[in-house]
Amino acid sequence: MKSVREKRKLEAKTKSKSLTKQKLQPKYEALSIAKYLFSLDPERKYFNDAKMAKTESNLTKTLVGNFRINQILYLLQIFYYVKKHKFLFEDDLYAWDNGFMVYDVYRHFWTLYNGKWFGEQVENIRDKETKDFLNKYFNYFKQYSVKDLEEFCHEDPAWIETWQEEKKEPKVEFSPDTLAFYENFLDNRLQYIEQNQ
Repeated sequence: MKSVREKRKLEAKTKSKSLTKQKLQPKYEALSIAKYLFSLDPERKYFNDAKMAKTESNLTKTLVGNFRINQILYLLQIFYYVKKHKFLFEDDLYAWDNGFMVYDVYRHFWTLYNGKWFGEQVENIRDKETKDFLNKYFNYFKQYSVKDLEEFCHEDPAWIETWQEEKKEPKVEFSPDTLAFYENFLDNRLQYIEQNQ
């Protein structure tokens, strides 16, 4: 006879498989989300242009703001999944030495930084529910240091699986096990953020 925990894990795995196949039609592109997040930091105190210090895990000279926007997007993606059982944005995430990256956001960092919003090419966030989610979770995660964000990413099973496989293209695939992990591990933090932000 299976324990309650095993049954939940199997249910989550089954549910995750079907969710992964559909990718559940995310509402937005990552650039739309990034555009909105940059609007929450008009003075660029958080998404700044300082260079990160070289470390053992960070071999490139990434800008702090570019690193932060990409890590925040990754966190928003997984927390939105835990909350809604679908992804927030449709873009792929990639595993890099110091964390996760959305290629279009990484590539267009300076355009976002300088407040050039691509005109009508990048959709605005229109619905209140998504704005409320972004405001709440951005305000929670912006407290974390660069080092904390990097450590959080390096402990993520999707990053570990992708990075250890040494693929030519470090595209992250969210396996059913990883999605079940998020649901089990992050549920308490999700509840904390919902109640305290």
